[in-house]
Amino acid sequence: MSLRPAAAVLALATALSAVAAAAPAGAPADLGGRIAAQGLPSGVPACSGCHGADGGGSAPLQAPRLAGLDAGYLADQLDRFASGARKNDTMAGVAKALTPDQRRAVAGYFAALPVPASPPAQAQGDLARGRALAERGDWAVKAPACAACHGPQGLGVGATTPPLAGQSGAYLSAQLTAFRSGARRSDTLGLMNGIAARLSPADLQAAAAYYASLPARPAASSGAAR
Repeated sequence: MSLRPAAAVLALATALSAVAAAAPAGAPADLGGRIAAQGLPSGVPACSGCHGADGGGSAPLQAPRLAGLDAGYLADQLDRFASGARKNDTMAGVAKALTPDQRRAVAGYFAALPVPASPPAQAQGDLARGRALAERGDWAVKAPACAACHGPQGLGVGATTPPLAGQSGAYLSAQLTAFRSGARRSDTLGLMNGIAARLSPADLQAAAAYYASLPARPAASSGAAR
């Protein structure tokens, strides 16, 4: 009877034990999770430092929620940061230091996280005006309803339009202002630049405050299907 299969199994078990011993306690098993929680030895910081361990984001840092966003959208934004198509000094350095496969691993990790329960957001702005812009737009200035692209509850649509509901008002306001000034030109069709430019700063603040006040999770069904 040959001993080679047994020796091979023993060698494999020894190698796996060595890998497990080298990994920090509680380290996520997948590549995206490790980068999110620990960063990389090459100097890439942990994503959780700004975006939170649960991917819920940070209003003071203007770091958006990533948990539950579409993986394709997240990967596309990382690619845009890496190429310079979307400007942000911090994210440019991080994205450039990641390989395309690592960017997709991180995107997939955050997309798979549950959307955290959002407490009522505190943001300055005219909520009634924000709701009107979200639901109806303002055709006097040729601004369509935000819901036309971002969905009736602001939950986004696939990899094309991100969710707005439950993001911090500070982050949303900063992005809308960047679209209005032309500092951000990273949406696929360039629609946001034209829309934001036709709205006043007060309107942009109102829209940001309104969407920040919405729950990040879909509203529960009002009744069972019949």
